[in-house]
Amino acid sequence: MQRPRLAQPYTELEPRYDVVIIGSGYGGGIAAARLAGGHRSVCVLERGREILATDFPETLLEARRDFQVRGRVRGRKIRHGSPLGLYDLRVSDELNTLLGCGLGGTSLINAGVFMPADEHVFDDPQWPEEIRADRDGLRRGRGAAERMLRPSAYPRAAEPLRKLRVLEKVHQEIGGELVLPPLLTNFGTDPVNAAGVDQKPCNGCGNCISGCRYEAKNTVDRTYLVEARARGAQIFTEIAVDHIEKLGGRGYAVHYGRQSRPIERDLPLSFVLADCVVVAAGCLGSTEILLRSREHGLRLSDTLGSSFSANGNMMAVAYDPTPEASIVGRRTPHPSSVEPGPCIVGAIDMRRESGASRGLVIEDGTIPAVLDALVSTFQIGAHVRRADSKESTLGKVGNWVREIAAAAAEQMVGARRNAQLFLVQAHDDSRGRLSLGADGVRIDWPDFASSIDLTRMEDLLRRAAGSLGASYKRLGNPLLLGGDFTTVHPLGGCPMGVDRFHGVVDHACRVYDARSDDPRAVHEGLYVCDGSIIPRSIGNNPIATISTLAERACALMATDVSESLQKPTRAQPAREREPKPFVLSEAFSGWITDDFAHDPLSPNEQGRFDSMSHPIEVRLTITMDDVDAFRRQSNHPAAVTGTVVCERLSPHPMSVSRGKCFLLTDDPERQDVFYNLYNLLVTDRDDRRFFMTGMKVWRDGSPISVWNDGTIMPIELFVGDYRKDAPAFRGLVRMSPSQFAGSVMTYAAGGASGLLRQLQAEAGFYGFSIQRIWERLRWH
Repeated sequence: MQRPRLAQPYTELEPRYDVVIIGSGYGGGIAAARLAGGHRSVCVLERGREILATDFPETLLEARRDFQVRGRVRGRKIRHGSPLGLYDLRVSDELNTLLGCGLGGTSLINAGVFMPADEHVFDDPQWPEEIRADRDGLRRGRGAAERMLRPSAYPRAAEPLRKLRVLEKVHQEIGGELVLPPLLTNFGTDPVNAAGVDQKPCNGCGNCISGCRYEAKNTVDRTYLVEARARGAQIFTEIAVDHIEKLGGRGYAVHYGRQSRPIERDLPLSFVLADCVVVAAGCLGSTEILLRSREHGLRLSDTLGSSFSANGNMMAVAYDPTPEASIVGRRTPHPSSVEPGPCIVGAIDMRRESGASRGLVIEDGTIPAVLDALVSTFQIGAHVRRADSKESTLGKVGNWVREIAAAAAEQMVGARRNAQLFLVQAHDDSRGRLSLGADGVRIDWPDFASSIDLTRMEDLLRRAAGSLGASYKRLGNPLLLGGDFTTVHPLGGCPMGVDRFHGVVDHACRVYDARSDDPRAVHEGLYVCDGSIIPRSIGNNPIATISTLAERACALMATDVSESLQKPTRAQPAREREPKPFVLSEAFSGWITDDFAHDPLSPNEQGRFDSMSHPIEVRLTITMDDVDAFRRQSNHPAAVTGTVVCERLSPHPMSVSRGKCFLLTDDPERQDVFYNLYNLLVTDRDDRRFFMTGMKVWRDGSPISVWNDGTIMPIELFVGDYRKDAPAFRGLVRMSPSQFAGSVMTYAAGGASGLLRQLQAEAGFYGFSIQRIWERLRWH
């Protein structure tokens, strides 16, 4: 089958689940697939959007729209791009981090290298004894991951790649073991993957890290998440979890906002209740969520934010090597060539001969075609830096001008862009620290360069470049933002440890409880399951290690998981036509009372009710999944989420879920009347539920009466999930002029892809609303 759409409209989010999983990378995907099924209700909350293969960018302009940058550099806050951008760059003074943002996490944009950690890594006493002793459990975990992800090496019988010939020459110069590491890429052996999804063979375009448009990568959204969805898990995208609250009774409240809209910290957030929460938002995301949770009262280990590692990442390039190589991907497949090949094909493994603390892996690399325009910049930079430092200033300038002109001329006629990219995975001292600032989590590591064996790494790469007759350059930060080093393999922040004095989680990924006198006591039902739990650098690509630990932890979470899982069924097919969603927000203030002796709409009774009532604040987000479908249906339905604040009902803000609203709907009995009808399920943190109904009725009249009809709404609240028996409370809420203006400012196309589709969604809703209001005014 084709990869189906997995995400559901967020308005279908239930008020409570047995398991809530935050994040959808390797850790979150594995947890979803292993815990779904049987009698468990499971949902996945992902901050990014769902991206199908054909949605990945093809050009630099498209990639620019999918790029987000945030952080703080030299005291200046940096924020650029949509929070839904696929390429998420976090910047700081010393070290930058590149992450993936989307359903499937960083698996969408990594090279898919599935290289197990060397055995010595797990001998480190930083790991709990249970991990160091359980080598069989680790092997079983890795085996389970391999059966789902199906890693395979680039076939040696295939056409020899240029960069492999270059890597072979480097290997002869610097030693180590030349290997073809397993990749999560299909090389033609599996037309259908382990989740039953059709996949195509790799065509060698080299664009793995900009997103595989040819369905050849086994990313998490094509494997584990498909399995989870088939087993009954619900998956929701564009939901940003802010913090987790431990409830006095059973379970947790997961507080969230819409990722497409900035979270307003002075307003109550929606929440979903859960007996079990698995935090799997990645190294930076999981740490940030737990740091915020600690600010909201969750007692956690003081080691939270520690043991951050860049996994010794460094990038360098050798320009104009012999034999010739190429580091730029192809925008379209070539029918007779597999050049340049997958992003990473080969590696020089120097882990064993260098020892536990100095081992490293040097891999080839490919720049995706969407960044082709930047290659000229790299070339010009290399030409400029070739000038002999002993030359006079005038001589340098002359050489620079000639070299730059030559580079520009080569680019115009189609230069070979002959170069070899080196990606280094090594060890650092894992002494980075993640802390929480006003602009989110930030990396504090002022002496990162001294934490890696930089001199040795650069000496090896200079020897490598020299053996190729090439010029060497370490790649810093091409965007001129933040530090001079960038990692694509961040680890730590919520490290494993023997107790809460040495870690945030135990060997089974359970979160330590700092309230207890027992240093090994844990918060029941709270887990962290991603790269943030790894307490040190591992010296090679971490996918295999993260997946191994996640599989092992999930087996411990539910030892009977294999018995409770149902046989997978075919997931829902993709929608044939892309919808035009539209979103708006409304805010009301008013009161409720259990005194039903008087009419709340009567002007004569209003003062009496205000003095006997309880204040209530209602904030709603109304979503039309498709404006065209909304207009066609006679009752014009939309979905509703939001929050309700009323101390008479609960001392804490309550969450609205499974809400329905019918907008500007005709009255079946009177031609001159239409109404808005609201049916809302309101849940508090103790899972007490109220069903709220409200109706705004427009009658024929003047513009003033249209205003009053559209901004005043009587409400009723019933105890329980549905409208039954008599209401427990009645009341009245109003929308003030400022609240109305604020509501209009929120009107927007809700996630429609492409400017044209967004404009169509907005035109469809505005046209519908104006037409309906004009009809009422005509009756006057």
